Amino acid sequence: MNKTLELFDQTVGLKKLRLLHLNDSKAPMGSREDRHWHIGEGQIGLEGFRCLINHPSIRDLPGIMETPRTDTLEDLKNMNVIESLVENSP
Repeated sequence: MNKTLELFDQTVGLKKLRLLHLNDSKAPMGSREDRHWHIGEGQIGLEGFRCLINHPSIRDLPGIMETPRTDTLEDLKNMNVIESLVENSP
């Protein structure tokens, strides 16, 4: 995570990052498939999201979820999972 954010900062600049696009991935990294999945249920997993949303460089950014959806309950489930992973500020 640190290395990715450092590279992003050098290439684009963290100050230009305004929000996070949140979805897990049904397909493995490098597969060249864009298969969104429910938060914590895919290749990124719960620990990956915990690291992402609590990283000091980006923890205050808003997020937009783009996960599979058949009804509002699935949206609420994904939002509750993200909320459960948020750690208190140091």
